[in-house]
Amino acid sequence: MTAENPTLADASERAAWNWMSKAHPRLAAHLEPFIDALKKRQDKGDYWWELRPCDYYKYFDRAKIIFPDICKGPRFCFDDSGIYLANTAYCLGTDDRYLLGFLNSRLFWFAIANISIPFGIRAGEYRYRLIYQYMEKVPVRVIDKSNASDKSRHDRIVTFVTRTLDLHRQRAAARTPQEQTSLDRQIQSTDREIDGLVYDLYGLTGEEIRIVGGGEPAAEQPPASPVTDAAPAALPQGQSTPQSEGDAAHYYSFKEQPPEYR
Repeated sequence: MTAENPTLADASERAAWNWMSKAHPRLAAHLEPFIDALKKRQDKGDYWWELRPCDYYKYFDRAKIIFPDICKGPRFCFDDSGIYLANTAYCLGTDDRYLLGFLNSRLFWFAIANISIPFGIRAGEYRYRLIYQYMEKVPVRVIDKSNASDKSRHDRIVTFVTRTLDLHRQRAAARTPQEQTSLDRQIQSTDREIDGLVYDLYGLTGEEIRIVGGGEPAAEQPPASPVTDAAPAALPQGQSTPQSEGDAAHYYSFKEQPPEYR
């Protein structure tokens, strides 16, 4: 509240409530019947009607990667619109598209499926929790930017993720089934390219790739032009079959409607 009206920093509770009632009359009228209960809370702010300050509000306002608490396939999406989350979703305070590509890859899902605990079956597939105690154990490949091969794969992943985000925006605006089908095929193809690059980064053999869930390593190409200087972010100190081929849940922007939950 003091952020909205700094003059209230040292105000008495009565003065602050008078301001609150005038500035937000409907909210004040809603809260007033619960005064006794609200005053007993342990997680109050400066006044009984306030929430306890949150150290990570700033991350909600920034570009970030959002994902649900429980899911049966990669559901990591990019948001730059200032969306705030409740307690059934989490975010990583980064706009690193290399990290976004890895988190939506088959290899990440294979890893988390062997780390997290199955949380029941839905539509024939296990669901897994993506909470801190499991996510922190996933090894994120750190890129050596002095290594031309490493840097090339990183830049190509970023390029493909950027392309997929754009394709999903087009998919959300598509008007005909033919347009949607065409875009779905392009999204599936781009997903496979990213999976192949991730396999290469982790040095998987052909047999290991088949265990993870299909596909072949990406063909090596000359180093690409740099796309971003952002370093891959480590997972913060904040599942089992791989997703079916071409799962269109990959990478959609949080501004869009997600694909139908299967």
